[in-house]
Amino acid sequence: MLTFGEKENGKTYITRLAVYGVMFNSNKDKIAVIQVRNKNHFLPSGGFNTVKHMKNDWKEKCWKRQE
Repeated sequence: MLTFGEKENGKTYITRLAVYGVMFNSNKDKIAVIQVRNKNHFLPSGGFNTVKHMKNDWKEKCWKRQE
């Protein structure tokens, strides 16, 4: 598992399944980023935010959602 940042002592952390994407333009000289309201930039991403997504069929539902 890849972890971003550093864990702080005394804090409780949970595992969150997620993915980041790198999308290039046709010339492969630019990538897509998302700019949020505070002007920070992030790679396109997605993940599961709740326990209800952690059922055994989550992989199949993800693929079906993408069709």
